[in-house]
Amino acid sequence: MGSIFMAILRGQTVAAKMLKKSETAGMQAYRDLITELDILISIGKHPNIVEFIGACIDDPQSPIVFEEYLSGPSVENFFIKKNSVRATPYKLPRNTIIGWILDMMRGLNFLHDRDPIIIHRDMKPGNLLLKADLSSLKLADFGMGKVVNQAMINSIVHTGHTGAVRYMAPEVYHVAKGHYTEKADIFSAAMIMWYIATGQRPNQGQGHNVEWRPDLNMVDWVELRPIIAQAWSAQPQMRPSALACIDLLLRLDGVNELLLVGSVPTASCTCTMM
Repeated sequence: MGSIFMAILRGQTVAAKMLKKSETAGMQAYRDLITELDILISIGKHPNIVEFIGACIDDPQSPIVFEEYLSGPSVENFFIKKNSVRATPYKLPRNTIIGWILDMMRGLNFLHDRDPIIIHRDMKPGNLLLKADLSSLKLADFGMGKVVNQAMINSIVHTGHTGAVRYMAPEVYHVAKGHYTEKADIFSAAMIMWYIATGQRPNQGQGHNVEWRPDLNMVDWVELRPIIAQAWSAQPQMRPSALACIDLLLRLDGVNELLLVGSVPTASCTCTMM
């Protein structure tokens, strides 16, 4: 969607999202930027959501959205860089696995536990941005987001096939238009949990088979496996809410000790933004 630049706004370093010259009103990129602006204005602040700073709409055909700038990589780029110099996938320590997953689910819970509810619809590692010290992450890119009144959540029809196929819920993938809820985000989050826990992209080289899932045996943290399995259930109603996922994660043996350590993988990590 458009282009993203680092900019200085009133003395503050920010991320500036703007359209390319070829992208005009009516095009998908324009609609995505306006959608993201509307959502960011409405949701307020949360430590696991990229903060909205402001916007320039002097030219309605070329709006600019200013957001919090995070100098760390995305989760996707973190693993791409780590795995580019290794023969085997990079495995995060458990303190980082639980810290990043909890941050992701807390951000999702903030979107889902409101009225109207916000369905992100593009949950993927590339939209999870890390702080420079890798101690926490934030959800970003709300261009495909959908705002839905709670009373209509079980009846409203959405556009299908939205988001990244690798992380897409089956009920989203298999329809041009259809009914789905915030539980589609939970499915995507489960795929990301597996990625964070294994260091490998899910669905590598696979078609989008509604029954296929990555191998849970590749998740070394055995107690985490059933949480992931619940969250990527083929039946949306069987997936736990984001809040329920948080509760399950906090009940894992030894998790309090891991959280005291913090989420930073290593003191010497030199990951840079890609």
